[in-house]
Amino acid sequence: MKKRFKILLHFGILVSLFSCELDQNNQIIDEGILKKENSIINDKNLEKFADYYGFKMANIKEFDDFYLIEDCIGVDKQTLINGGYDIKSNPNAQARTTGIVNSTPWVIRTIRVRIDNSIPTSGVDNWRPEIAQALDDMNSINNFRLHFELVTSGSHDILIRSDNNVLQDEQIALAQWPAGGNPGFEILINLDFWREALLSIGVNEPGGWNVPSGVKRRNIVHEIGHNIGYRHTNHLTNNNGGPEGAGTIGVHEIPGTWTNDAGSVMNGGTATQTWNNFSVLDILANRAVYPIDPGESPLFTYVKDFSSTIKSHNWTGEWSEYGNISSSGYNYRGYTGFIYLYQKANTVPLYRYIHSSNNYYITTNPNLATTYPSYTLNKTLGYVYTSPGSNRIPVYEYYNNNQGHFFTTNFGDSWMTGSGWSGGGIAFYVEKIL
Repeated sequence: MKKRFKILLHFGILVSLFSCELDQNNQIIDEGILKKENSIINDKNLEKFADYYGFKMANIKEFDDFYLIEDCIGVDKQTLINGGYDIKSNPNAQARTTGIVNSTPWVIRTIRVRIDNSIPTSGVDNWRPEIAQALDDMNSINNFRLHFELVTSGSHDILIRSDNNVLQDEQIALAQWPAGGNPGFEILINLDFWREALLSIGVNEPGGWNVPSGVKRRNIVHEIGHNIGYRHTNHLTNNNGGPEGAGTIGVHEIPGTWTNDAGSVMNGGTATQTWNNFSVLDILANRAVYPIDPGESPLFTYVKDFSSTIKSHNWTGEWSEYGNISSSGYNYRGYTGFIYLYQKANTVPLYRYIHSSNNYYITTNPNLATTYPSYTLNKTLGYVYTSPGSNRIPVYEYYNNNQGHFFTTNFGDSWMTGSGWSGGGIAFYVEKIL
């Protein structure tokens, strides 16, 4: 019944690699990767690279000529030093299915989740505490109109149960897609995950791998993501290096996200990874597909490279204005918190000005052009706060002669390598990300 176990040799390191794929019935099956532990590396170029792509430094190993990320991605040291990697070259790639859960802005839809009696209440196969944690994780997302409730009786929308030996040895779970406007109706859990794989190396564990708590938690969040319509973040490369394909469920990309978001909980082939919170792009995806307040928008942030050192920055609250790459050469690089496209209570306009040098600047000052005539008001991007408050985070302003003005929610952002940076004051406040 449980048939596959693949051994690959990658960069001279023996790893066990499994893919996560669509089966013939368009069900999503999640499988694992055996991974090694790693120490943190002190390399500013690597920190910048990891920050841009969403990798975590703790998951990177160092070798003589390259770094190994997540035990499968090689980064050449000299190419990194020379700036040869195309940062954020494949944006707009997290995706959802055609059918999603029916819900309405400004209204919370409650999704009832029940744990079947086939899931033990004690022992190593007890996933119940982690299921409850996973539901809390989903409910912690700001401006998200789906609410998950754990029930023990009555009707339910999602049933979580044992697979009863249906799944293959390396398949940790299976989730159903949304149908008829409702979430996928069940999640199957493989309670003897990797039993045969361990036997093949002389380890007799009748119950399979003793799945750690953090791994259980991450997998439940992942499967719930499928239940409400999220494809794998890495769906373009997850099928033996190629795309998973649209199947009958469809692929609809979510603006402002990337398929190469290594921190995304919705990546396929990650069934043995532990819970480490949502990535910032996971948060964007959830708040874009299921927002309570549809007037909230990411502050999309762009950069234009004139050379390896000369750059310019730009911003918008509307993806349709620039998309991935604007006609003037600005490349999308992420978002700087969430703003509003309408004037909410206690917010003020956020203005975008353009300098006579064709560099952009954003501020809450409506009279900037009066004080500095070299600036011309370009447009109102949206609305932000001028004081701290619940669920708000500050946006810091920096300046560099070679890059102009730079805004970030991270004080001392790793983008600011090299000399010549000044500032660090709070320019305004936006809705927090995590």
